[in-house]
Amino acid sequence: MTLAAAELHVTHGAISRQIRMLEEHLGIRLFLRLTRQIILTEEGAEFHHAVTRILGELTGESERLRGRNPAMSLRISTGVSFASKWLAPRLSRLKLRYPEFDVHLDVTDIHADLNNGQVDAAIRYGNGHYRNASAERILEETVTPVCSTGYLCAHNGLTDIKELSGCVLLHEDRMLANWEAWFAMTGEKTSAAIRGHYGAMAAWWLKQLSVAKAWRWDAAF
Repeated sequence: MTLAAAELHVTHGAISRQIRMLEEHLGIRLFLRLTRQIILTEEGAEFHHAVTRILGELTGESERLRGRNPAMSLRISTGVSFASKWLAPRLSRLKLRYPEFDVHLDVTDIHADLNNGQVDAAIRYGNGHYRNASAERILEETVTPVCSTGYLCAHNGLTDIKELSGCVLLHEDRMLANWEAWFAMTGEKTSAAIRGHYGAMAAWWLKQLSVAKAWRWDAAF
């Protein structure tokens, strides 16, 4: 919320009040409030996804109507999670390096049609095989099991891979790297994992109820 307050040039308290008002209006909790951080609930993550998509469409339509010079405009389509957690924080550096381009993000998890002239490039999480498109890998993915310290202590340190088979395992639906593949690489077998949206998975993990998979993106250039 501190970053949101700085970007909107309002106080931290003003952001908190607006969130409470929105939650009261919707009749649901959008955030889980922890000691030093807040995270989206499952409903909050769904609402964030919808709002981001709608705002992206609104921005795109506004720019179309304004008739800006298409030769100097770069429209990049990317997913909600990647845009918010990786790309958006780096946009300022991109604009500094290429000030002549007017960069726009089309944030959506829906398939991007590169042939309709609406976007110039698309960044997607996948295996790189897309029909009628040339794909280039830009990031490497590293996936590793994670859990809270409380869960680790409650399960005697989890010092052996076999011990994970008795744990509650979480998996985000859209991730290609799954528990079955991870255990296959170790030569072990495991029971099915609980699958769901990132927000819900994070809530389970933070409540110290499970083992999840964390991933890191590294530039592949």
